[in-house]
Amino acid sequence: MVLEASDRKLLAVQADYPAGGVRSAGGKPLQGSWMLDMADRDLAPFALGRPLPVFVAKGEGKFDADAALTSISASGRLALSLDKLGVMRPELDSFGAIKAAFDFDLVHEKDVVRVASLTAEVSGARPVLAVKSLQPFEFNFQTGAPKAADPTKDLLSIDLQGVPLAWAQAFAPAGFALSGGDVRGAFALGVRNASAAALRATQPLTLTNLGVSQGGKPLVQAIDLSLKLSADYTNQGWQAELSEVTARGAGTTTALLTLEAKAGRLAGADQPIKATGQWTANLVPLLAQPAATGLFVLTGGRGSGDFAASLGSKQEIQAKIALTGLTVDPKTSAATLPTVNLGVRADIASDGKITLNAPVQLERDGRKSDLTLDGTLAKNAAGLNINGRVTSTFLAVEDAQLLAVPLASKPPQPVVAGKPPAKDTLPFWNGVSGEIALSLKKVSYQQSFEATEVGGTLRIDAGSIKIDGARAGLGEGSDLKLNGNVVFDAKAKEPYSLKADLAVNNFDSATLFKAINPGKTATIEGKFNVTSQLAATALTPADLADRASGTFQLSSKGGTCRLLEADLSDKIQRTQSTVSTIGGLLAAATGRERIADYANRTQIVTEVANDWKEIPFDQLNVVVRRDNDLNIILQDFTLISPTKRVTGTGEIKHVDGTPLLGQAIDLRLQLSAQGKTADLMNRASLLNGQKDNLGYVGFITPIRISGTLENPDTSEFRNALLKAAGSSLLNNLLGR
Repeated sequence: MVLEASDRKLLAVQADYPAGGVRSAGGKPLQGSWMLDMADRDLAPFALGRPLPVFVAKGEGKFDADAALTSISASGRLALSLDKLGVMRPELDSFGAIKAAFDFDLVHEKDVVRVASLTAEVSGARPVLAVKSLQPFEFNFQTGAPKAADPTKDLLSIDLQGVPLAWAQAFAPAGFALSGGDVRGAFALGVRNASAAALRATQPLTLTNLGVSQGGKPLVQAIDLSLKLSADYTNQGWQAELSEVTARGAGTTTALLTLEAKAGRLAGADQPIKATGQWTANLVPLLAQPAATGLFVLTGGRGSGDFAASLGSKQEIQAKIALTGLTVDPKTSAATLPTVNLGVRADIASDGKITLNAPVQLERDGRKSDLTLDGTLAKNAAGLNINGRVTSTFLAVEDAQLLAVPLASKPPQPVVAGKPPAKDTLPFWNGVSGEIALSLKKVSYQQSFEATEVGGTLRIDAGSIKIDGARAGLGEGSDLKLNGNVVFDAKAKEPYSLKADLAVNNFDSATLFKAINPGKTATIEGKFNVTSQLAATALTPADLADRASGTFQLSSKGGTCRLLEADLSDKIQRTQSTVSTIGGLLAAATGRERIADYANRTQIVTEVANDWKEIPFDQLNVVVRRDNDLNIILQDFTLISPTKRVTGTGEIKHVDGTPLLGQAIDLRLQLSAQGKTADLMNRASLLNGQKDNLGYVGFITPIRISGTLENPDTSEFRNALLKAAGSSLLNNLLGR
């Protein structure tokens, strides 16, 4: 058979079949030769106008076969050149001009291929790939078993001399771009256990200066990769192993990531692919990669973990992650960040339903916090349905808060002056529905404030998120209850709105002050009942809590108030010394012993200050309102004890980023006294003589308290006492 063009033979096949099928010496009934000399221009007339890549194929050789064509032998040489492959797929343009040369001597009999000799070379602008048989061998596709004359020696060598990374670009997902050096490495194909084809790395696969971008945005930059790949194949299944996988910064010896992994599959229908592995990561340089820019800001830390997966009609995935030695810039936080241990178990059914278990453990300063998420995720017509439960036996809030430090360390996003954030057209939970139950056994803050049996349910539907039956124990006989919901209305100017009802019974305020400042005595100590109705609207859900306004009513039937601490010791001592001297001289000159005696009465002022320093009260009622500017307006403050009464109003100015107890206060108080306190204050002329409706006599002047709730400034009360004491002395000296 001959196929010719006008100027040459394109394909020639010549075969001899002796009469009667008599073999020639050592041969088979059918023997012949072949020749190929063909180019793209030769096929163009038959392509019906479709473009073809540029190619030239030249080769020649021999073949023979038995009468039934069950045994075919072929040998020869073939040279092939290709260019402009982009006419088949645009991405293939990156291959450029390719040349390949093959030299082979093969036999195919039923399911067996025998390789007497084989060489293949592929090159582009420079050598790319070389394959060479090292001894005669055969491979049975039915059993998956190779055979060789010497099973201790390798069968085939595969040398990746420099595969251009641009060739991989053709197979990259749309929008992704790859850059970097050539892929190099070497493999050998051999026999393992006389029954398995075994591929092993004789030189690691390497790739230098890898870069990956998506849509022009860099994701990975300047990474050197190195790894070893091995694989086994038999009729019972296959297994592949990645070892010594290392990613480094280009030109450096610092490892960003190391990995070891195995995967395999048993032969047979519906057998799953199973994989296991472990990894380590140097977090600081890894997070410096463009894909991770801005996620976390760390100055130290390592990550490690392992994983296992079974991927079939049902998928099972397990992973463990440990984060250790996490540090941030001391200017951001001097606290030691906790060690984090995270586990994940996910079972994915054939219908896509995911059953999830994810325990988290935090370790810091010798204590361990735990939090576990259990539940299911299932797709429905509206999107994703969640049915979950969050549980914990112990959670230290300050340790969990520290995990946000690397996030909070990120530079703030620039804000365009006068341009509000864009309004959401869909809620942030769009497409998600279901419920999440909360059950936390014990929650601690600064080892001084504790909540127990924290529970409740979060319900999510298309237009709202509801908090149902949230509760917590706050100590013996004390509890908190919260109900509320967040509603989304796309037509509203501020689409997110919040309404919530809060009730706290018998709460010990001292635990709150102690948690915030363990070294300072509580300003107000007592058991309080709190009721509140909160409301807020916002453009974004993150702003709802900050913008919540409403009225809080606090009441207590007993406790201690230290709001009016006034230390007079230094000035009283100096005044008392001066007055004693002057009073003694005047008494000697005038003979009026009453003036000398009065010199000791400055002590009365100190006694008055000490009397007001700690006020054991029988009743304290406070009504506060948070306005739209987030300031807290003190509408009513009423304290009553057997000998003292304090009433007043005031304001706490909101400052972004400052805790409530650290924000500036401005309280205007009216003090009144009766009984022993009134008698003591009268001796220093500190009362105005006017009684209120309960019979308490008023202080000579209203008092202003500034500073903060944590550290109130009572200097005005202090000065009023000193001034009154001085005036009383002067009046006595003048005989008034």
